[in-house]
Amino acid sequence: MHHFGKNGLIACRRLAGPFAAGAAGAVSKLPGYAMLSPMMLDTVEEGKGWGSYCKKRLAWLRDALAKSQDRKVYLFMHHPPFDVGMPCVDRLGLGSDGQHMGEVLADYNNIRHLFFGHVHRPIAGSWRGIPYTTLRGTNHQVPLDFNAVEVVPKSHEPPAYALVLWFGDIGPGEKEQWPSRPV
Repeated sequence: MHHFGKNGLIACRRLAGPFAAGAAGAVSKLPGYAMLSPMMLDTVEEGKGWGSYCKKRLAWLRDALAKSQDRKVYLFMHHPPFDVGMPCVDRLGLGSDGQHMGEVLADYNNIRHLFFGHVHRPIAGSWRGIPYTTLRGTNHQVPLDFNAVEVVPKSHEPPAYALVLWFGDIGPGEKEQWPSRPV
């Protein structure tokens, strides 16, 4: 979402269904399904490389989570709400807004997974007890560099995207990356 901007995202709504232009101009989505709630969170600060998640967006998230307490919640966003340990990427994350988001999420035990982009690097782990996944980007990649701060280095790795499949009560299944082998 970040690299296309909000207008690009809104133009894609025929593929993804209607999005709500809500809090502070954020483009968010809360599709309704019987057993799960995938929530698309807008962390884009238009025209900037870093992300934000303001108080109005947090209020939207809190309300959406309250309405989804009986379902499994999967969060999707561009910017990670925490530092991943790569200073060149961390300085362009959500900063203190991620801490505030974490405080909101702490009130809910039905959040099953967090998916984000921005890092352009395959990383998986757990944050505040919530499993997370990110992967390489579709245009450029960022090497695993723990020293670079000001400039985000690039690497010549194959691009990737992923599909997340849900299997009833099991939750997310295979997260297949394409291409699955070097080109």
